[in-house]
Amino acid sequence: MKIVVFKVNDEEYGMDIGNVVSVEKNPEITYIPNADKNIIGIAVIRNEVVPIYDLRRKFGLDPNGYPDNARTIIVNINIKDKKSNVGIKVDHVIEIMEVNDFMTVPGEVKNSDNRFIANIINTEKKGKKRTIMLIDEKTLLENVEL
Repeated sequence: MKIVVFKVNDEEYGMDIGNVVSVEKNPEITYIPNADKNIIGIAVIRNEVVPIYDLRRKFGLDPNGYPDNARTIIVNINIKDKKSNVGIKVDHVIEIMEVNDFMTVPGEVKNSDNRFIANIINTEKKGKKRTIMLIDEKTLLENVEL
């Protein structure tokens, strides 16, 4: 399985690249009043209106803490029986990685606020140990009103 690895607040996360349409550099976002609390707004990407989801808000972090080189990962997922493109804003996109082995998240740490973390990947890069949390984007977005 190939994943796109990204950072939010110095923690590494990953997503199955099979659902990734593109990675965008700071698209212009238009605020939408009364949208879901984790939706920043919408952006027009390749002539399509795409809602932009804020992972910093979801994780309880400062939504204004994005660095200048923040990215938006556009994913195509099935939400409520409809295929949709959704942008997920992250601090940095690091790499595309092949993953063959991952561990399940212990039940003791899972709850309704973090059940979108599907698996844990322990790996090493240049002698440094890394823990990457694999996000299930469908679970992350299933209750969002788009």
